[in-house]
Amino acid sequence: MPAKLADLKAISYLYASLGEDGKCRLHRSLPDICPGDMLMCDFLADLDNIFHKQRNFLVERVNFLSRHQLPTETMQDYFAALAELASKCEFQHQLETTWIIDVFDTNLRNAELQ
Repeated sequence: MPAKLADLKAISYLYASLGEDGKCRLHRSLPDICPGDMLMCDFLADLDNIFHKQRNFLVERVNFLSRHQLPTETMQDYFAALAELASKCEFQHQLETTWIIDVFDTNLRNAELQ
């Protein structure tokens, strides 16, 4: 099957799977879109731009900065949870490490370890 024909078949299946709400959203965002005249990579890029939920970095940073160690959480588990939250904040790597250490130290439940 030629590449263009394979793209058309894949695009038609993907387009059909959007459902009525998805199709309406697609055509509202891109009124001139014609899926039958596109390559699969272009169609996927358009779908990603429309349907991909953008992350709110301010909310992610508030979640990170306000995270305290849970009563049953080990120090290692707490540190891992902070690292996971920090990865969503888009800090620069060196800054991310500094923030993790600062929040870890500040929000440990055992004041003597701080």
